[in-house]
Amino acid sequence: MTPFNTLAFVYGSAFLTLSAFLLVGAPPAAADANFEVLPSSRYQQHLSYGIFSDNFSSLLIRNAGKAWGQVGGGASLVEAAGWAGKPQLVFQTNVTSAFHLNERLDTLLTDTVDVRVGLVILFRLSEQARLSVGWTHFSGHISDNVLDTTLIGSNLGDETIPIRFVYDWGDRARLGATFKPYVGSEPSMKFFAADQFAEWFPWGANDSSRATPYIALGFEEYGPHHLDFLLNVQVGVYFGSHLKEQHRTGFRLTLGYYNGPDPRLKYAQYKDVSTDFAYAGILFDL
Repeated sequence: MTPFNTLAFVYGSAFLTLSAFLLVGAPPAAADANFEVLPSSRYQQHLSYGIFSDNFSSLLIRNAGKAWGQVGGGASLVEAAGWAGKPQLVFQTNVTSAFHLNERLDTLLTDTVDVRVGLVILFRLSEQARLSVGWTHFSGHISDNVLDTTLIGSNLGDETIPIRFVYDWGDRARLGATFKPYVGSEPSMKFFAADQFAEWFPWGANDSSRATPYIALGFEEYGPHHLDFLLNVQVGVYFGSHLKEQHRTGFRLTLGYYNGPDPRLKYAQYKDVSTDFAYAGILFDL
């Protein structure tokens, strides 16, 4: 077995075992199911500041006269509070745009517009541990001011099944990993994809209007022809509720560094482009 297949086997086995353990557990009687429509969302407990593409809203200024914008989040639809794990169904989506300055350096032009949409079921394993299982559709698009005109007319559509485990170490740290295989892709992607992340709050996390300093680190592995590695490092302060079950709208001010496959989907999948850049900006957890 090759190292790549071994990695895929280990990841797949671990996450499928966790999923099966929770999903095959006998649900309570219908009278005890206690379904709640449009419950308070726990989605923020399953996200990471270390993963560049997670579903936050953001406006980031990059070096080399470029910028990045994203509108994203999740809406909780229904929760079975009486079931083991309190499963909650969430609709998730984000739209990202890559921008660059014109020759006069006075106008931002749109290069690409990418869309992610899907459903995810959130499970509460314990006070500290959580599991989510979902489906995500990726759709890549170019805009009028695309820098590489050879991408015009090509189709990009991917389907992934993300399975994520998250563990919060009190109010000091968040650790986690995701197994997110590609079950369909155009152009073709390697089946295996995964990420790992860690967040550290040096003075603890606040659930108030006071600033919480943080350091976040994320790794990802995926690619069209071979396994590419992505590194994302982020430092900053956030305001709001990131670790608590009760959702509160929040935002963060951040500085970061990205190195890996181009975040513009068509550049990464059709051209196999890698990039690195520093960025600064503001992100919102809506």
